[in-house]
Amino acid sequence: MALAWWMAGRVLRPVGVITARARRLSGSNLHERIALKAPPGELKELADTFDGMLDRIQQLVAARQRFAANAAHELRTPLAVQRAAAEIGLADDPPPEKVAWIRDKLIDTAADSERLIEGLLLLAVSDEGLRRRERVALDETVTAVTGALGAEATERDITVEVTARPVTVEGDAVLLDHLVHNLVANALRHNHPGGTVTVRVGPDGLEVANTGPRVDPATVP
Repeated sequence: MALAWWMAGRVLRPVGVITARARRLSGSNLHERIALKAPPGELKELADTFDGMLDRIQQLVAARQRFAANAAHELRTPLAVQRAAAEIGLADDPPPEKVAWIRDKLIDTAADSERLIEGLLLLAVSDEGLRRRERVALDETVTAVTGALGAEATERDITVEVTARPVTVEGDAVLLDHLVHNLVANALRHNHPGGTVTVRVGPDGLEVANTGPRVDPATVP
């Protein structure tokens, strides 16, 4: 009888390890794994499957945290522009031309915010796979985006040089448009008057560079 109890204890000990680790799991220790050291068998397979599930959960949680950080970072700029425009309008009794400028600025910023939110919503589901996948002429996207940002480039006294060779990729057209827009817009805004933004796209990929100050990677979420 004693031998039977001893054998039963050895057999069931891995189940206790799995159960105890599962009970301790929380958002702060998703990095822990069972890592069961046992001969191949059903219990070993169960433990390894559980560890694989934890890997996927940890990756999903990390992706959601990155999304929240990026959303906060990206939304800060349009909100700051809207606040600044409103404060200018409230500072005194502005002339009609200034009111028109404030109105246009708020409308443009609202449009940018809508594009940004749409892009962020797409990013939120990107971990589950793109819902739409189609062939997109990336060179045409680059041409359209740089053309749309031409007025801002002129206002900032920045030259935009575009080299667009025909290239087609598979992806979501809206998300790719937002990606290119974000890259070029940041290259304009983190630049100096008289500077240059260079955009190259072709079979080798997409490259956006500017003559502005170097951005410390530590400041990028």
